[in-house]
Amino acid sequence: MAQEIFEELVDQKEVRIGLSDYNLDRIPDQIGLLKNVENLTITQKSDEWSLFSITPWDNYPDNPLTPEIGNLTRLKVLSLYVLDLTSLPDEFVNLQSLDTLRLPGNHLDISLEMKKLKQLPNLKYLDVLGNKVNSDEMTEWMKINPNLYIEYALDTIR
Repeated sequence: MAQEIFEELVDQKEVRIGLSDYNLDRIPDQIGLLKNVENLTITQKSDEWSLFSITPWDNYPDNPLTPEIGNLTRLKVLSLYVLDLTSLPDEFVNLQSLDTLRLPGNHLDISLEMKKLKQLPNLKYLDVLGNKVNSDEMTEWMKINPNLYIEYALDTIR
């Protein structure tokens, strides 16, 4: 089923996917087929989303983002809303064209992902609201990179 879904989208530059619309509970490896996509949005449901996950942090099950996301090297905008992701793959650094990254409402420890995120040279906007964040790290990163804006707490929203 996932193979067929992504084969239909393979030539698209802008793709929006609601996982539950396709009876998926996580991003499948077939996402790597979308090599032409420049703007990708993935949510649980295409017709609704909320800013924060209601799943508690305690003993949260591992839910890493598939390494196949690293194949989408033309991506400029990536939005992964409330998918309960727990980690980004090492291949995430392949997204060198990425300038906007929205990861709100996941279960990421951003301190553990900083090394990967800092290897995205074109990143200008990062939304990590609802994830585990060290605000001092975020403030320091923005000072070092004046072209980067990070939303990491409700009081940082423009």
